[in-house]
Amino acid sequence: MNIHEYQAKEILKKYQIPIQDGVIIESENQIESAIETVSKEINTNQFVVKAQIHAGGLGKGGGVKF
Repeated sequence: MNIHEYQAKEILKKYQIPIQDGVIIESENQIESAIETVSKEINTNQFVVKAQIHAGGLGKGGGVKF
């Protein structure tokens, strides 16, 4: 199966399996809205951005930035 983490989370959530929520953004113009959403829902001012791509293995693409 070749799915992104956010897609797997949607499937798990559908079956009431607890998961850590996040905000999906697909373009730069959604960044400010995502920051506001996370700030309000989680009450934080620190964020982690995780890029998800199909690349054939860990470390070949995507990335996590604080």
